[in-house]
Amino acid sequence: MKMTVRQVVPLAFALALAGTLSAQDDPPSRVARLSYMTGQVSFEPPTVNEWGPATLNYPLTTGDNLYTDVNASRAVLRLSRNSIRLAPGTNFQFVNLSDQVTQMSINSGALIVKLRNLWDGESWEVDTPNGAVTLLRTGEYRIDTDPNRNATMVTVRSGDAEVTSNNQSFPVHARQTVYLDPNGQPNIADMNPPDDFDQFGYSRDRIEDAPAALCFSVCDRVRRPGRLRHLAAQSGLRVHVGTARGIWMGALSQRPLGLGGTVGLDMGG
Repeated sequence: MKMTVRQVVPLAFALALAGTLSAQDDPPSRVARLSYMTGQVSFEPPTVNEWGPATLNYPLTTGDNLYTDVNASRAVLRLSRNSIRLAPGTNFQFVNLSDQVTQMSINSGALIVKLRNLWDGESWEVDTPNGAVTLLRTGEYRIDTDPNRNATMVTVRSGDAEVTSNNQSFPVHARQTVYLDPNGQPNIADMNPPDDFDQFGYSRDRIEDAPAALCFSVCDRVRRPGRLRHLAAQSGLRVHVGTARGIWMGALSQRPLGLGGTVGLDMGG
């Protein structure tokens, strides 16, 4: 079922959002960054019951929603070196985003998670209408949801996952795809061949894994901006520190970053 995106005047939306953010006593401890988008991508924060145009480099946190239009729209979210890629027609939400937990949900469309770092005590989970997918190791994971058939498909290209569905939990290993529906037993098979969305993911890998993108990047809240400047002085890299949404953010890069009036943390992605 296609989500209806209500059009709003961007200035009015921005003013409403600014008012709700200024009322927050404590900024979120961790944020993701909208590092890439094409086509029509819409954003809805939890405190404003209205959709508006998404903004490149904007920080997202718990309760925030993104929707990529069905007409060839795509988006990429970055959490440090990890990436979340959204296919056209994807309705996405951060259910919980903290120092230890990255929990997201989709009820339509598809996403690819490229998990390059997974620290001790950290958990990554994707909730779907047919169950929850826990990512157990670094790797590449794809989750597709079909609301018309009330079905979900989980593909592990590399890594390992645990799926909880229909009151049971089971592993899904590298190079496997599992099909979930509300009525039958899960069906595990060899992974699906790559399609256009996977090819898009491979192209993002080449950008995000390029040498210029592998230097220090801090997409979470910067608790010690001075440490970035210290690292920059030692390494000769450029330092970029600023605020957005009341959150200190920063990055180190080997090249100038296009700020464009926002906190530009474009680390090659």
